[in-house]
Amino acid sequence: MGTRSKRILIALAVVGGLVAAAYAAAPALLAAIIVRTLSGFVGIQKLEIESVGLNRIDVAIVRAGNGQLRFEAQQAIVRFDPWPFEIQAIDIDRAHVAISDLSSGSEQATSALILPSFPLSIEELSVRVSMPWGPLFIPVSVRTGRGAAGGLEAEVKSHEFSARLGNPGKHRYKLDVHDSDNAELLSLGARFHGGSPFDFNGSVDLPKITQWIRASEALPTAWKTALAAFDLDSDGIRFTGTLERDKDFSAQILGNVIVHDNRRKSERLFELMEFRSGTGYELVRSGTSWSGSGDAAFRVGLDPETTMTGRSPAWRWVDDNFAVSAADPSLIQLGLKADKVEISTPGLSTVNATGDLRFQGVRMAGWPQTLPYYEVDGNWSWRDNSFQAEGTGTGPALPDLIWKLKTGGDRGSVEITSRHALAPLAPSLKQYTQVLARESNIKTGELDGQYRFEWTADHRQTSLAVTVEPVDADLDEMQVRGLTVQISNEGDSLDELRLAISAPTLKLAAGAVAQDFKMKLRLSPPELRIDAARTRLLHGTISIRPISINLADEKFELFADIDNLSLEKLMALFELDTMELTGEVSGPVRLVYKRNQGVEINKGQLHSVHPGVLRLSVNRESKTAAQFDNIALRALENFQYDDLKATLLYKPGGEYRITARIVGENPKVLDGHPIALNPTIQGRLPALFRAFFVSGDFSRSIIETLQKERALSTPGETSTLENN
Repeated sequence: MGTRSKRILIALAVVGGLVAAAYAAAPALLAAIIVRTLSGFVGIQKLEIESVGLNRIDVAIVRAGNGQLRFEAQQAIVRFDPWPFEIQAIDIDRAHVAISDLSSGSEQATSALILPSFPLSIEELSVRVSMPWGPLFIPVSVRTGRGAAGGLEAEVKSHEFSARLGNPGKHRYKLDVHDSDNAELLSLGARFHGGSPFDFNGSVDLPKITQWIRASEALPTAWKTALAAFDLDSDGIRFTGTLERDKDFSAQILGNVIVHDNRRKSERLFELMEFRSGTGYELVRSGTSWSGSGDAAFRVGLDPETTMTGRSPAWRWVDDNFAVSAADPSLIQLGLKADKVEISTPGLSTVNATGDLRFQGVRMAGWPQTLPYYEVDGNWSWRDNSFQAEGTGTGPALPDLIWKLKTGGDRGSVEITSRHALAPLAPSLKQYTQVLARESNIKTGELDGQYRFEWTADHRQTSLAVTVEPVDADLDEMQVRGLTVQISNEGDSLDELRLAISAPTLKLAAGAVAQDFKMKLRLSPPELRIDAARTRLLHGTISIRPISINLADEKFELFADIDNLSLEKLMALFELDTMELTGEVSGPVRLVYKRNQGVEINKGQLHSVHPGVLRLSVNRESKTAAQFDNIALRALENFQYDDLKATLLYKPGGEYRITARIVGENPKVLDGHPIALNPTIQGRLPALFRAFFVSGDFSRSIIETLQKERALSTPGETSTLENN
């Protein structure tokens, strides 16, 4: 063999030896390279390589971890291109992932969970996460690779759910989660711009997610038990938002959610809670604070008998400090509304909490008059499944009050007490008295009231007792003395209030005095029921028949009965020296009230009860005297009647018409032969009823009218007397 040949053989032997040595050392060398390369991302605790080929590595076991993340894979095959080095695929038989505390938001725990650019297959992957409420265990299989559109896709499957994560376009990702029946639970889309922030949007089916959680074997028992206490219903929740790299985010939520608390009555936080947002409700996280605000409506059933509604709820949660406010809150069963409610607590938990509350602009729903501004303040506590609150109510022109609320389980109670002088309340009471008078002056009086509302699952009971006495007040020229008002209620609601009003004396503007005024009413807004109304006036009585009135109607009717009213006392109010009338009359009068117009009399029918006397002094030379014949004129000088009937008509504008028939005689005329007079008197007077009772213009206006001719009629009026 030549020298050249020997050199070639020696070189081949050396190269072959080197290759053989390198191949023999490849597993250990490759393991060292992998450990050193990945040490910046995740720590490798153990790596056993079974074999190395030109484009394949068989790994028996690999264990890695960094911070809170632990990973272990067994029987993995890594396929690659040797030059340039590029992983083509990884297949793993079994793998385990454990995250010790996901709630910390550690980036180390999630930085390795990146969608790989090469196909990855894990037949059995068990993921175990330690959560604050218990361990989360999910056994799945994983597949990643290129999708039909060329983008990257990953699919995770178990016997309970499937999830598909796709990369359908540049910087775009989409996640869809379905249950075992292929019903969609969650859809989430996101767009990354190569940095922070990134946008996301999606939808959630809360009822299906709730059903899935209850049936799942993977979730913590404590979590499932807690959620089992609630039923969630929704027509679909949609959301859009932005997430920052530092975990701050904002999201707009649309849809509605209804939650029922199914726990025992003694443990419930509420019966029902409903939230609706049609234009978008914003949730924001910034640092350690969470907040929500936007145009939305809510309804909270605290128990079967107490429901609060409102809109535009806004809240903020920083550490354990929680505060919430809402516009237009309404406690439906209590008939209460307000402009705004604010509730806060410095330490919120699921076991107990305390805080403050405030209702601004409180008013009664359904009342015909708007109440002045009123504010309710108080403090509350939640402890041992029982809610308690107490506080005060104050306002510039309404009574101060003290209130208490207790509720827990299937029972609760509300108590309100108040004692307040009436004089400071005059500005608010004026809007009620202005129907009767332009000016009101409350001199004395005190309000004393107690209200209690109790309920259980099977029964509810209210009791209300309000007394206002003794009231001395002036309404224009009318003087009210010793007025007493009693408001009461007993039953299962405040739907009907009973009112008893009485006054020893009401001095009317015309000078008459109404005595022993008494009235009993029942108020169920907008209906007012007059059960009884009676007073003594001019030596007689006036009473109103029982009737129901709808206060919202444009008009309503009253039927009054006049008994034994003294004509002599009535005429004395006018101080006429030309006319004298005695006797008593009775009869029904129909009164019609028209909104913004006043009261009219429609066919009031009066008749004499006893004989009387009509004496009229008429100047025989006057123009009016010419309207009477000589016999009638002489008879009226001393007309002793046995029967008197009169029909009254009166319009709110002041027009009146009195048609009468008087039968009697004058002993000095026609030897006392009976005469029937049929006068008709008509004209215009001021607003009769308001003038008589309140304004003080009644006597003066009528006297001025009648004294123009000092006779039965005035110019423009007609009087017809017939003798039969």
